[in-house]
Amino acid sequence: MKKNISVFFIILSCSINAQNKKGFWGSYKDPSGAVVKINEDKSFVIVGYATVLTGKWHLKGQYIELVPSSPKHAYEVYGRYEPSLNGSKIMFYGFEESKNFFSADAITWSSVFNEDPNCFSFPYVKHFPKTFKTISLCNAELLKQNLSETAANRPGYNDFIIISNYRSRKAKTITYRLINDTLYDLYKDNRLRKTQLSSEDREMFSSIENEARNFYESSEKIYSNKAYNMEIPDIHTQQYMFDQKRNVYVDRINKPDSDNAYYDLSIINEYIKMEINSVTDTISGIEKGSLFHAGCIEN
Repeated sequence: MKKNISVFFIILSCSINAQNKKGFWGSYKDPSGAVVKINEDKSFVIVGYATVLTGKWHLKGQYIELVPSSPKHAYEVYGRYEPSLNGSKIMFYGFEESKNFFSADAITWSSVFNEDPNCFSFPYVKHFPKTFKTISLCNAELLKQNLSETAANRPGYNDFIIISNYRSRKAKTITYRLINDTLYDLYKDNRLRKTQLSSEDREMFSSIENEARNFYESSEKIYSNKAYNMEIPDIHTQQYMFDQKRNVYVDRINKPDSDNAYYDLSIINEYIKMEINSVTDTISGIEKGSLFHAGCIEN
């Protein structure tokens, strides 16, 4: 009889735990307006003011740990060949939040931004008079380890987009206490209550999750218009044709819109991800000045 009672309580406990685990999937709203979406497949996405985090969650008793995804490398380098371009050009994306250094062909190093930059604009594009065999990059984290990250330009590209992963790699694990349909923030003493997303919000979260999955797992290519808008629709349709001579995708339907350059999707460039290698390197010979100067003009 005691054995039967023990088995009953084990089954009951497992049943309750399964219900609790299944019950917390969904979306939670922070008092600040941020939304935490926890998915059944152990993924999550947090969307707040100027912040998007994605990753995997783990249960530890009454606590749920959200572990943000982290790119393998500090930088991503993408390139293409632009037939009409003399020399090279690079668009630096996401370099505003940390100290970064750049070197072409490992000759000299330059700071990407000036000291204490502020009042940023977009995009930051630098033109160079020649093409490169290698592109090397370093930040404070790599500097402490005497490392840099280098991409070899074997294909002979001359048009690049370099992305800094600083913010993504700095994100830390977030822990909540889970009680019924409420998450408790251990640090801010906030309660995040379960909420129902509108159809528009569900579409937005789905789009964000797909983009994040591509970024962290398989972004072998990225697409951009001439103004570096990288929110590009699917170009592999009958609407776009590939112009081999210009090495671009051309919209068959819509004409160029010079008055709205950022949203003009009539010409799309395809950039190919380049292999990054970590190299033992002591950064020296840093030139004075920087590639860009960002600062507010005081009257």
